[in-house]
Amino acid sequence: MRVAYFDAQGGVSGDMFLGALADAGCPLSTIEETLSGLPISPFRLSKRTVERGGTRCTKVDVEIDASGGPVCRTLANIEKIVTDGLLPDPVKKMSLRVLTRLLAAESQTRGRAPHEIELTEPEASDLVADVVGTAAGLARIGIHRMHASPLRLGQGAHVVPPAVLALARGWPVLPGGPAKELTTPTGAALVTTLAEPSLHPPLILERTGYGAGLWDGREPGEKIPWPNYFRLWIGEAPPWEQDAVWELATNLDNFNPEGMDLLMERLFAAGALDVFLTPIQMKKSRPGTMLTVLADGAAVEPVERILFAETPTLGVRRTLAQREKLPRRHETIATRYGPVRFKVAALSAESEKAWPEFEDLKRLALAQNLPLPVVQEEAMRAWRERRGENP
Repeated sequence: MRVAYFDAQGGVSGDMFLGALADAGCPLSTIEETLSGLPISPFRLSKRTVERGGTRCTKVDVEIDASGGPVCRTLANIEKIVTDGLLPDPVKKMSLRVLTRLLAAESQTRGRAPHEIELTEPEASDLVADVVGTAAGLARIGIHRMHASPLRLGQGAHVVPPAVLALARGWPVLPGGPAKELTTPTGAALVTTLAEPSLHPPLILERTGYGAGLWDGREPGEKIPWPNYFRLWIGEAPPWEQDAVWELATNLDNFNPEGMDLLMERLFAAGALDVFLTPIQMKKSRPGTMLTVLADGAAVEPVERILFAETPTLGVRRTLAQREKLPRRHETIATRYGPVRFKVAALSAESEKAWPEFEDLKRLALAQNLPLPVVQEEAMRAWRERRGENP
């Protein structure tokens, strides 16, 4: 399985994405051919070699001929152009996902509906070329899964567009950097829509691409120019899956354990992936409990709200943890006592392991007035029989 890692720590924009794809070997002619199926203003893609932060990069320029007047008048029009365009289905779906999130962020931050937000040429066609061109390049290379680094936003109240902050909600961001716009709304939409946040997935590296940003200046007090490039890693992934989750932890020494059951129920209802307790020794030799919650980005805020409201804690620690996961699926298998759901994980194409869902075993044991181990053994026998193994 081919995997891409988006390293956006030096900044990211639509043309930086195109530059990284071109630098990694994707022909610009492929991207231009795909874009020719869209009713946008005439354009031309060109590339040149530049240096950013002492590193050789590819700079792609999208030159729009806006002499015919505006074609895409609103953000809503842009979405319709992609919907009606003659594009390969995967490219169209990927582009619409990115544009839908970008439209929602722009609408939210401007306080207006998408059909009320106007873009003039060449801005409108440039946005379409960046988003659809990136989708075409990723499809051409054959990327199956995408991961990305935290976003570097830059410093200063006026250099981070509000839409970038809206798109980065629930995504790890990095402080520091020059007082420049390092991440554009288009770049943020591409990264946060297409990829999963990750420290770095394990892969067998095949190639890399460096897409240059607009500037390579040296900030006051800095000896080395800021590396204003977007780096693309491409390689083959191991057979298992990778993602990243937030690990939220807090230490408790004055929480009534009678409330733990309700607390865990509410955490799971808020989207927690797992909740567990670890006995710890706290200050003044007091016994305590470390409460740890695993959650994806969308669940971090509601989970933390529950922790602050339901426990005496004054602070919650956040850690972004990378996970390696076996591919899994769910199956329902008929047994002599009733159906049982199984969680099945694949070690390889020939090797699988399965676990019956405890709630199903409990339900059947109560309904049949049987010991739980009897129901569990019957479920495993049915599973082995279904796989053609000796029951």
